[in-house]
Amino acid sequence: MRKGTHYTPEIIQKISETTKAAMTPEVCAKISKAAKLRMTPEFRQKLSKATSATMTLERRHQIGEQTKARMTPEVLQQMSKTATAAMTPEVRQQISKSVKAYAATIPLKLKQQINETRKIAMKKPEVVKRMSELSKQRWQNPEYRARVVTGIMKGWHAKPNYPEQGLIHLFQEYNLPFRYVGGGEVILGGKCPDFINSDGKKQLIELFGTYFHDLLDAARRTEHFRQYGFTTLIIWEDELGNQPRLVKKIRKFTRHKQEVK
Repeated sequence: MRKGTHYTPEIIQKISETTKAAMTPEVCAKISKAAKLRMTPEFRQKLSKATSATMTLERRHQIGEQTKARMTPEVLQQMSKTATAAMTPEVRQQISKSVKAYAATIPLKLKQQINETRKIAMKKPEVVKRMSELSKQRWQNPEYRARVVTGIMKGWHAKPNYPEQGLIHLFQEYNLPFRYVGGGEVILGGKCPDFINSDGKKQLIELFGTYFHDLLDAARRTEHFRQYGFTTLIIWEDELGNQPRLVKKIRKFTRHKQEVK
């Protein structure tokens, strides 16, 4: 749009529809290829310098205010749905590579300036409140919760602890149909169970230590997974010392749908 020209909402909508119609997959691929060829490290650095020269604090503030005015709850919800549908693992990987490549071209002085601007912004109560609201909205998305929890578990390099390893050996020795998924392989409503039935039954096993967990934790965990159609068997760490009794308990659980505590 030319500077100083005012467009009515109807004209803007018509321009948008025309642009969408013209942006076929072939056209998008052609534009993307041309952009990649143009985006050399030298060009990125030149573009970064030009942007830094024009992006004063006042201009950044103005853009921020305009963006906030447009970002209504309805718009944010629609953007979240669209982004979730488009963000396949391959797309995320490609974006990550592109961001890292771009970050490597940003001058150190500009990075420091961005960090300082962010620190100043995060001291404002209205900014903190807005970010908190956005985080809560994102957390309502089950796919987003699952992605975050899985990322955290992978970041921790979650592996079976000593009691869980003992239970895994018990499953193997007595041919019990359960496998370890406590590393983030299965996420249900933002929570990761310890073991899942490997025969396709919607059954879970949670191994609880008596020091960190109590009966209330067991009830909450069981009820949470029940919402997703799973029955849950709670095994307490001190039960590992009596294998015959524990095996009998697990086999009884696999034969019936009711929880055994």
